[in-house]
Amino acid sequence: MTNLLIAGASKAGKTVYGAQFYLRTQAGAALTSKGEAEDLSIFHKAIEAIAHGRKPERTKDEESRTLTLEVSDAAGRTTEMLWPDYAGESFADLLKRRVFTEEWLTRVKDATGLLLLIRPEVTAMPADALKSRRKGQGRKSTTTSSSPSADEKVQDHLVPLLPDAQYVEWVQMMRHLRGEGRLERSRWPLVVLLTCWDELKDPKTPAEVLQHKCPLLASYLRGIWAPEALAIYGVSALGQAFDDRKGHVNTTFLAERPERQGYVICPTGAQDSDLTLPVAWLLKRLHDHQD
Repeated sequence: MTNLLIAGASKAGKTVYGAQFYLRTQAGAALTSKGEAEDLSIFHKAIEAIAHGRKPERTKDEESRTLTLEVSDAAGRTTEMLWPDYAGESFADLLKRRVFTEEWLTRVKDATGLLLLIRPEVTAMPADALKSRRKGQGRKSTTTSSSPSADEKVQDHLVPLLPDAQYVEWVQMMRHLRGEGRLERSRWPLVVLLTCWDELKDPKTPAEVLQHKCPLLASYLRGIWAPEALAIYGVSALGQAFDDRKGHVNTTFLAERPERQGYVICPTGAQDSDLTLPVAWLLKRLHDHQD
């Protein structure tokens, strides 16, 4: 049996998409769940919030659980999805510390496919951010304050790493853990899922959005990934933006029935209400590769 690894940084929408994905597998989508998942607790809060028209809360840093969900398609192809519900800070922590638990190493090495969630609107750094920082560093202090501490000196020389570059580094690390050569063409099936699609002001195809928002990652994937092993999708798990006010109820969302909300944007740019399509593509690709 194949198994998929799901990953994403802070605020990428892993839990919300996961909750809606699970609900879709119960309602005649391209993929259906086989039996009951061992532990649905990681989705309970999100499912309850969605059912009442409220914005689901993001995963707290101290929460870390895993859901194993077995799904199959109309052709009978089956896969296990390892849906870790960890705070996005844990994703960034892998880059910072470069220390991997045995559990994480096993997940990466055993994963036959990867679903990487990226929220485009929180990946791009303003074009003048670094320029402004350098200007600030170049100003002479007009006060008679004491000399800067060692920590302050270090901070002054830190160059912020673009989120775009962090994704490139993270993917490189995953390939290294799997034993892939640095310049080897990767055939590890990968779907990049661009989340919160409804936030984009002028969306085109998912590949074009990735190129615009994450040019370093887009270039890296074009250069190192086998085209047949890569797909880029967009998704709006809820179909619309929610009010950030705590407890606010979206009556329009409720009136249109939560289980019918949300959509994916296929690589061609076409919109579809079946939120399971990105994973269905991965499942088909995995079995085609094995055959």
